[in-house]
Amino acid sequence: MGSAAIERAGTNDSSSCRCQCAYAPLASRGIIRGSDLPAPLFPELRGAEEPHRKDPMTETFSEFDWRWKPFDDLSALDVYAMLAARSEVFVVEQQCVYGDVDGQDAGAWHLLVYRRSADARPKLAGYLRVLLPSAEGDAEESDIRIGRVLTTAGFRGIGLGQAMLERTLGLIREQWPGQPIRLHAQARLQRFYASFEFEPISDVHVEDDIPHIWMRRL
Repeated sequence: MGSAAIERAGTNDSSSCRCQCAYAPLASRGIIRGSDLPAPLFPELRGAEEPHRKDPMTETFSEFDWRWKPFDDLSALDVYAMLAARSEVFVVEQQCVYGDVDGQDAGAWHLLVYRRSADARPKLAGYLRVLLPSAEGDAEESDIRIGRVLTTAGFRGIGLGQAMLERTLGLIREQWPGQPIRLHAQARLQRFYASFEFEPISDVHVEDDIPHIWMRRL
């Protein structure tokens, strides 16, 4: 959790996921303040609403804004922040030249975790994206895919990556109940993802000079 990022994997989330650990009306655009549950975006895909309950995992990070949005609801500043963070972590820190802008962000949901500040623009502390199943894809693309998971410098080693994954799994359960989830994990993080009930479904293999493994959660 204290490494440069939680995870990094393949360049194209249709076959692999890069997994690592602005300002609009909040509730109407899916922004999560502290431990609040997300606004009911995409209601046709959500299960029955449950009474409001505090999330002990993200309650620890109540000074952060948890923003869960489809791409069309991202502000220009959101898009800039997420692309800048992905470039900094996956390209610069990990010294891996690849095409991060892969054409799949527009169809994805995005979790952006900002540290609030009274006297400055909020700073992006963590990010990940969730790709939805492809209606015309093969069996692999019938799963929801978590990817591009990262925490930025200054916000590592505090359990934020674990909180992000915990929250994301809860959001997926609410919006797409019963849907299998897969990710392309760095092999060294297999135990971390196993703690969230992900199981290996491939052999360890090298991608971008880093050992990886596909994992899936039913």
